Amino acid sequence: MNVIELDAGCTNYPEHHHQKDEQEEVYVILSGTAVLHVGGQQLELTAGTLARVGPNESRKLVTHDEPAVVLALGGNPGKAYTPSMGG
Repeated sequence: MNVIELDAGCTNYPEHHHQKDEQEEVYVILSGTAVLHVGGQQLELTAGTLARVGPNESRKLVTHDEPAVVLALGGNPGKAYTPSMGG
């Protein structure tokens, strides 16, 4: 679980997928507006919007005229959470 604060005009949030760890993510827009690039589409997400992205889909968040605060929730369907031991 992460809270991501994106400035207006942000394009540097990394494009990524989770094929190796099979993790899906749900993005919850807490404030502002963000554009989710996924599956060849650009989806505008506003405050209160939720978007689920499967592990094999490449995804990227960008903002335009206003900043956004996004809650990102990740997990593996059907599996219990196992904390990372790395550091």
